[in-house]
Amino acid sequence: MERKEIFFCDLIVIKDKKEVKIKDVVWMETETHHKKMEIKKIFKHKSLGFQSLQNGYTEVSKSNEKRNNITGAYE
Repeated sequence: MERKEIFFCDLIVIKDKKEVKIKDVVWMETETHHKKMEIKKIFKHKSLGFQSLQNGYTEVSKSNEKRNNITGAYE
């Protein structure tokens, strides 16, 4: 699976057979629709990075430390 680049941009979309400009959108390359509206043109402003490919979860264990009832600090 290839990582896709994520952009901050403006879009021109087709809504009810009219062109509408949407400003300040986060868009991932290869997306063809934005909120069920077809994307006609993209004006890229800034690259935000790449899509994460991690699928796993991190194991977490319960802490055995006790908290102070008044301050909440660990004892």
